[in-house]
Amino acid sequence: GSNQTKNAQFTQTGTAIDVNAMTYQWAKQSGPGTVTFGTATALATTISASADGTYIIRLTATDEAGNSAYNDMTLTWDTTSPTITGATSTTADGQYKAGGAINVTLNFSKAVASTGLTINLNSGASLTTGALSIQSGWSGTYTVGAVQTSADLSISTITGTITDAAGNSTSNPTIPAGQNIADSKAIVVDTTAPIVSAGSNQTKNAQFTQTGTAID
Repeated sequence: GSNQTKNAQFTQTGTAIDVNAMTYQWAKQSGPGTVTFGTATALATTISASADGTYIIRLTATDEAGNSAYNDMTLTWDTTSPTITGATSTTADGQYKAGGAINVTLNFSKAVASTGLTINLNSGASLTTGALSIQSGWSGTYTVGAVQTSADLSISTITGTITDAAGNSTSNPTIPAGQNIADSKAIVVDTTAPIVSAGSNQTKNAQFTQTGTAID
């Protein structure tokens, strides 16, 4: 039968063709744990494993004359939920004003799918990933909007669900401590214009000194 990636007991159906009656035997060839077969002597059997990892499982068919043949399948047993391992940016360190383009990159612990994630930044902005299709990372562009500010850009929260090939899911995944954008980058978002004053109006008849002020 087909190779499988699973996180719970499932049914696997093999095929065997011969002109005579046959007997069947399922058996584990390799893998880190114990494989349990519901009916190890039938073409169709339930299968489960005791530990995460990759298994080689063999179905052997033997006819009445004693001739035998076999075929192997690969089972990836995975009961571990996916996570985000870190967030970073390929954008250079520096200060960015309204209209500036800043890369945001997420890395996942394994390939995941999602109907979409919303990434909320500490600048007050948010961006969406769109649908993800079994991928180990995501990269997108944050365009700085008016009145958005951050002394050191990072991700505040993420909403949505990521699901791996085995069906394990994580809702609203978090960024591990020490692995956010600000931990590896120094990106400042500043959309506030300086407050400038030219000083008091004057009426003079000779050279004088005028002092302005600027606050940012």
